[in-house]
Amino acid sequence: MTIANAPKELPEHAEFRKEIAAWLRANTPANPGFLLPQTFMEVGSDQVLDFLREWQFKVWSAGYLGMAWPKQYGGQGAAPIYQSIVDQEMKRLRVPICFNVIGLGWAGPLILDIGSDMEKEKYLKGILNADDIWAQGFSEPNHGSDLGSIQTRAERDGDDYVINGRKWYITGAGEAAHFILMAKTGDGARDGLTAFLFHRDDPGWRIERRIGIMGPEEHGGHCELVFDGMELDDDRVLMGEGKGLKVTQIRLGLARLTHCMRWLGLAKRAVDIAADYAAHRTGFGIKLIDRESIQMKLGQAAMDIEIGRVMVMRAAWRSSPSWPNGMKRTSVGRAPCPPATWVAVSTWRRLMATPLKPTLRRLPTRTTIMRTTRQRSPTLQTQMILIVFPAAGYHREARGDSSPSPRQMKFLTAWIWSEPG
Repeated sequence: MTIANAPKELPEHAEFRKEIAAWLRANTPANPGFLLPQTFMEVGSDQVLDFLREWQFKVWSAGYLGMAWPKQYGGQGAAPIYQSIVDQEMKRLRVPICFNVIGLGWAGPLILDIGSDMEKEKYLKGILNADDIWAQGFSEPNHGSDLGSIQTRAERDGDDYVINGRKWYITGAGEAAHFILMAKTGDGARDGLTAFLFHRDDPGWRIERRIGIMGPEEHGGHCELVFDGMELDDDRVLMGEGKGLKVTQIRLGLARLTHCMRWLGLAKRAVDIAADYAAHRTGFGIKLIDRESIQMKLGQAAMDIEIGRVMVMRAAWRSSPSWPNGMKRTSVGRAPCPPATWVAVSTWRRLMATPLKPTLRRLPTRTTIMRTTRQRSPTLQTQMILIVFPAAGYHREARGDSSPSPRQMKFLTAWIWSEPG
């Protein structure tokens, strides 16, 4: 069956969705007594990290993590669409996150694609079972993530490379065991960069400082790294000298697609909460769900979610090795997800005109929404942040801080429903 005439979701996919939903309901851990993070950027303590390590190990042991990875490296050898279903259901059912996002979504699949047999044996299982956290060393002072302007250099010295330079805003560097570092080895626009693997115990580098940020602080920090004569041999080079730019692009599409899978689950959850509330909330002698305007809003949100789901599943299907240039086709799955999430969460916010309930504590914070909508306009980003501000207010209340005042809420609501500029 070709993708063109394939149904939206095959019967075996629907059955698997029921299977993973049942497993998650039966195995979700009890409330640990502290606030769980919405994203890996919000893992704020050793206690939270240890809890999430145990949860990720449990998910992996049950066979629901790394499903598209070969069995010999700890996966299930299944099609990528199955992992997509797992990610959606985990978000929809409010279970704890699998925190090792860079390892699971990018570094691991990258090593599967281009790594040697030794590298696969050495690194992949530790990513899945949560033993090893990964970080990527791209961004630099004065240049951000503009790879064409990288100044960190790797100079040949016999059989080794000697690396000098700086990286900053490296997420999770304080906890990461393994890094993929991008350094300049030549002056060519396309062949001047090389990707290196290094371990936190390798000499010749240090964390200069943890950079303060607005919003949640990740447990490993957002760090500035200094490389002062770090020596790495040829075995630490990914793909070969001058192939760094290609390394960054090989798995980027599928890595971003995994975010879409999770955000679709979150959007569906927001609509479920809103629909349940509308079915029970009565005003002026009629339930909200019986008002045509409410039905239209919920219907629009559900339609946008379905469009996003079909396109994401299609992109996941086409990322299979049997599809030529499949990874180039994944962008189509990313386009509808931020606006679908925006519609879903904004619909939830408009209907929930009452104080937030504890069941909402894992709805997205301002920072997680902002990072998902970076490709959108600044005005849309602002609206997304403001829409979720009340949920962030609940986060602060749970920590003993103050929530937005009614006056602040009135001001924010006016901004939320202004027309995009």
